[in-house]
Amino acid sequence: MRKKLQTSVFLFGITLFGYFNSMAQSNQNLDRCPNLSEVSPNQMHEKALWDIHFNYNTTAAASGDAGMAGACYHNSNYWVSRWGSDTLYRFNTLGVLLDEFVIAGITGVRSLTTDGTYLYAGANSNTIYRIDLITQTLAPPHITIGGPILARFCTYDSTLNSGAGGFWIGNFATDIEAINMSGVTLITIPAATHGLTGMYGGAIDNYSAGGPFLWIFDQSGANTTQIKQIQLPAGTTTAVTHDAFTDIGPANSLTSGLAGGLFISNQIAVGEVTLGGIIQGTPNNVLFGYELGTFSPASINENEMNALQVYPNPSTGIFTIANDGIENAEYSVVDVNGKVLLTGILQGDLMNIDICSLANGNYILEISSNGRRIGETSIVKN
Repeated sequence: MRKKLQTSVFLFGITLFGYFNSMAQSNQNLDRCPNLSEVSPNQMHEKALWDIHFNYNTTAAASGDAGMAGACYHNSNYWVSRWGSDTLYRFNTLGVLLDEFVIAGITGVRSLTTDGTYLYAGANSNTIYRIDLITQTLAPPHITIGGPILARFCTYDSTLNSGAGGFWIGNFATDIEAINMSGVTLITIPAATHGLTGMYGGAIDNYSAGGPFLWIFDQSGANTTQIKQIQLPAGTTTAVTHDAFTDIGPANSLTSGLAGGLFISNQIAVGEVTLGGIIQGTPNNVLFGYELGTFSPASINENEMNALQVYPNPSTGIFTIANDGIENAEYSVVDVNGKVLLTGILQGDLMNIDICSLANGNYILEISSNGRRIGETSIVKN
């Protein structure tokens, strides 16, 4: 009996040690990105859909202002628009309000999206407005939509028009259209095909396996906060759906809510893609983010990636990469939408990468060796 008890205590001790050791490692990871869950670099490409990355009460932060609609993530900040107006808010990654400002010459904003350089606003009209966030002013040329669909939601897609870029747009129960940067229709998904009647926010997903997908924040379902997935290019809804009010609502004491803006970013949590949005709630508006998927293949060796040092970071455009023994290393500079902007070979122990020609903002530096992806790190040009 004593031997059995000793064995049980020994096994319990091992389990307890493993638990606290795991917690210690997890806490170290979370220090790098507060309020976000961390995923082991050795995990396969897997999805933990609807794990909450963050949820912030933006009404309280914005001095009680109600009615927030558009939302996106750009240049290490969350950008939120006041419903149907000319006012934007900027929040940091902890949900703290940084500033509030007016964009002169625009009104009726419902949705926000970004191409990594500019912010674009859908205003339930036939114009998608381009905004320079450095000067906080409109930055023409804007996009004039040539077809009949008004842009209540707009989401930038770098892959449209053979990589020249464009937008997916829609408005409640309309057809969904893909347009180029001149507003010309490229693709039409009939309303009868997608079957949605309350489309408010939209976000393009060029990351998930089996895609591409278009995610829609639809004012349908029991709580009018239904997130739905559309298969592209077919335009049909899949079986993947989630009522955001069921978990975001109770966490923020909401009594009701409406679907607002939607966005997708791979810049918020290291190695992960976030599906974010905003609930136009009562009594508060809530900015939220779910885990959409992880992008850390099992072939990535964390020790190999640690053998590379990148400095200074941030930089005005010149980054030095110190390579400690990785053979045949190559690099790619990728924007926030997954578009490859620069590529090259890492030669020698020290090499400079010049991205001065790129706009200020956040980028991903991806490293591979002998055709095998080693890993990635965020770099910032300012």
